[in-house]
Amino acid sequence: MISKNLKKIIINEKSAIKFALKKLKISGTRCLIVTDSKNNFLGTCSDGDIRKKILDGYTLHNKITDVYNKKAYYINKDRYSSFEIEKKMNNGIDLIPVLNKSFNLIDVVMKSNIKRFINVRTKNKKNFSAIIMAGGVGSRLKPFTNVLPKSLIPLNGKPIIELIIENLRKNGFYKIYISINKNDFILKSFFEQKKIKGIKFIEENKPLGPLGALSKLKKNRNDFLITNCDTYFDFDINKLIDNHNSSNSKCTVVISKNTTKSKYGHCVLDNKKKFLLEIEEKPKYSYLFNVGIYVISREILSIIPKKYFTILDLIQILKKKEILINTFLVQKPSWFDAGNWEDYNKIKNKIFLPNSKKII
Repeated sequence: MISKNLKKIIINEKSAIKFALKKLKISGTRCLIVTDSKNNFLGTCSDGDIRKKILDGYTLHNKITDVYNKKAYYINKDRYSSFEIEKKMNNGIDLIPVLNKSFNLIDVVMKSNIKRFINVRTKNKKNFSAIIMAGGVGSRLKPFTNVLPKSLIPLNGKPIIELIIENLRKNGFYKIYISINKNDFILKSFFEQKKIKGIKFIEENKPLGPLGALSKLKKNRNDFLITNCDTYFDFDINKLIDNHNSSNSKCTVVISKNTTKSKYGHCVLDNKKKFLLEIEEKPKYSYLFNVGIYVISREILSIIPKKYFTILDLIQILKKKEILINTFLVQKPSWFDAGNWEDYNKIKNKIFLPNSKKII
């Protein structure tokens, strides 16, 4: 069911330019959403699109069929990036159509309602703490990490760890720990200089790995959201937590899917693995991989030793105890890894990061 407000900015593809101008005036917007008779999204028609065509000789009686933008940006209601929304709106887009899986128009993002779509979560996660793992040496980011910790690598003018904390705060996390090497004076100085409050450091006398620092928090009564210091995410954390709680699992691993194309032809052999049946020319393969973000229930703390400990070690222990390990699937661009130069350079050029407000 389309709301009255949405109907004001919808126009049929067969409408005349004169009607489109009238609708723009009545709605008070500079852009309309074009649909067919079945409410299927076709594109957008802005006042600028109309002006261009009138300058080309179109009259007010011409249809908007050849006027509107057929490659207009839109989002799927179940899968979108709030960063992309903010980027588009900041670049001058007046509205962004929201579609369902059937490509039907169901909503619209505008400056007046953008907060509904950018995952601003203010509810405090009273039973959750967030931990940013920043104790690694950052060998994949040398020579930068010969001078500075990898958590301070800049994106859009800010260190990635500052962006991660801003996102956690925006999603209601106020109990935030950062695991660091005890000699990491640079990172400590950074937080002191920026006057970022509410951060507690877990100092590692020796490397404890991605999860070993949790052994120092066994008296903590909260569940944990854990993330690497070089992994930024923009998916709905509330959905992740709800997924974890409803799974009855003590551990949730955030995973993603990647598809890669083989450089070579794939030889398919018979059952005896001797005779060639066919050659698949450079096939594509899909696989699931670990993003580096986890949700762990407080009960898990008791089994984490005070030594180097990874998610692989935890999985082996949970499997022996016959404890199921939950997963939560996310897709790009709702997360990205800045832990190596190849991915970092891709992010630097293609991923938009909003100019966030100062952390309080």
